[in-house]
Amino acid sequence: MTQQRPPGIRDDLWRLVEADVAAGRYDTVISAAFRHVETVIQHRSGHSGIGSGLIEATFGTRIVFSNNAMDALSIQNLFKGAVGFYKGSRSHGASPTIPVVGEEKLLSVVSVASALLDLLDYDFAVRPVIRSYGQRGTFIEFYSDNIDLTSELLVSGTSVRIASRRDQCLIVDTAELALGESIAFVLTNHVMSLPFSFTVEPDTTDNWHRVVEANVALYFDGGGTRIRPEKGVLLDSREGGRVIRRCFPTVRQYDAGDYVTWDWSYGSAVGEAWIRDPDGGFVSPWSGSALFDGSPTKPTHPARSTAIKLYPDANTHLLPAELFPLMVTELISDGVGHWEDVVEGDVSITSDDPSTVNVSGSPRQVVAKTYGSTNVHARLGVHSAATPFTVSALTTGSKATLLGAIRNPHGVAYSNSLGLLVTNQSNIVYQWRRGHPCERFVQLPSAYLATNGVDAIVIDEEDSVFVRSVQRNCVYRIDPSNKGKLDTISLGDDATPFYLCTTGNALFISDFSGNVWLHQDGVLSKYFSTGQSQPSPSSALRIAVDSQHLWAIDTGTTLFTLNRDTELVTVSQLHCAPNQYSAVLAVGGSLLVSDFHGGSIARLDEHHHPSTLADGFDIPNHFAAGPDGILYVTNFGSSGISRVIL
Repeated sequence: MTQQRPPGIRDDLWRLVEADVAAGRYDTVISAAFRHVETVIQHRSGHSGIGSGLIEATFGTRIVFSNNAMDALSIQNLFKGAVGFYKGSRSHGASPTIPVVGEEKLLSVVSVASALLDLLDYDFAVRPVIRSYGQRGTFIEFYSDNIDLTSELLVSGTSVRIASRRDQCLIVDTAELALGESIAFVLTNHVMSLPFSFTVEPDTTDNWHRVVEANVALYFDGGGTRIRPEKGVLLDSREGGRVIRRCFPTVRQYDAGDYVTWDWSYGSAVGEAWIRDPDGGFVSPWSGSALFDGSPTKPTHPARSTAIKLYPDANTHLLPAELFPLMVTELISDGVGHWEDVVEGDVSITSDDPSTVNVSGSPRQVVAKTYGSTNVHARLGVHSAATPFTVSALTTGSKATLLGAIRNPHGVAYSNSLGLLVTNQSNIVYQWRRGHPCERFVQLPSAYLATNGVDAIVIDEEDSVFVRSVQRNCVYRIDPSNKGKLDTISLGDDATPFYLCTTGNALFISDFSGNVWLHQDGVLSKYFSTGQSQPSPSSALRIAVDSQHLWAIDTGTTLFTLNRDTELVTVSQLHCAPNQYSAVLAVGGSLLVSDFHGGSIARLDEHHHPSTLADGFDIPNHFAAGPDGILYVTNFGSSGISRVIL
């Protein structure tokens, strides 16, 4: 009698039928094997039907193997025929049309069920897939779905060493790869992804400075009435992996596209000047500056497109009738620097299954129609990119990506009437509400040439919106009914705002000196202080509030708890590393914290021990509570908001 799992039969299936095989209960084995196929389909699709009805209702909609209509129909008929023929009569206690005699014949039938289960692993919803990639110096990151710690990466048919893994990302040293274009596959549990094309560029880890515009007109005043004799040079600078744009005065001649050394002439200085802002008006890029004197060199070759990316670049889970924006970018290189530009022109964007997710509007957005999974494709010239969408109900503990077209989101806030508001350190606040596209909520005073615009954001019970302006060192109050009028809140003692939270119509603002300020009914006052004498980043407080308590976490491991009735302050120590928590939120009387480096969200118990609620985030910088136990988390390290059901 068979003792070990026979070749060609899956482990999960063999464990289910092994005892009945040994006992010689052949019809029970066959019925159980194909019933297991049904069960997997039910769990995968959320459909409670059985037999042919189950397969017809789910294949091609909730379970998708191929975008080819003939292939999809053939697979559906294969499952209907096998399940109906082998299981149908046996499940009703009737004699099978063709009885099975002997263990060898029995195992051949069980292997049919095993083959069907193998096919289910190629459902787009669970099949491993490479969605996009990015080169960071000497490493390439492959952003994937449905991978685990056993997943392998195959390039040109050969397995390559994985240098590191991060959530759904495989990181490979470029020393393992050839320069130029290659084809990659990811292999998980013997299931192979579709081919993915990528390009390895030469190492560009060094910082660089590239001329965007030469001979920029400089003015003596903010009205643009008097021109200065010097000219400005507008530079894109790659520093610390981030590209920022700045303008400096110079007397040298440059051409757009030149790379320049970081050299200065300190013999003479230029006072405050103004330049034209693309958003309108004028902006001052410096209050005083030496003359820029970098030496120019030409790029290796003209700038050219190497690939495109489609955002969101990870599987996005939608509810029916939700609308989400799409964004296509070009990856561009001139042999020295590489950068990413948003594609403004015509680009082809299509959905494999418009009945599940349709693409419409300008700018382009997806519209969730019915339950199921499909892919959306973008094509620009010879380049293409794809991203998956799943329309399904959200369940407790699930994490779903949304608003993937918002790059490097920083702050997030929610109210029932305004929906979701998001900042990303630009001068724009974005708004998303169910059944509406993502749109611009407000454009604040220009952050042109600044490395930061607005970041922290909260909404009070009267729907007043408050944002921190990093560039202007203040907090703006925005009235949604009159967004053109901004009320400016500046802290006393020349303090710099850091973190915001609200309860009722009270706004609490922490600063870099260990203080918490209260702004209510137009009056600002100092509410709480940790007693720090000098402002410094180590004195900054992350704060949360409810009707009874105010909590403040410093950049070390100290938690201050203020009873708002008695004004009694309790000081305790957190079980974490210094500067581990980037955000804190009061929800239902308990504290939630985000682990900036660990990529997780946790709840603190009464002894301040963290209990992880969800993980796999890419630098969760901030979060906000929505309705029905939904938590919205920013992925500052990449793009998009994660929606978590608590």
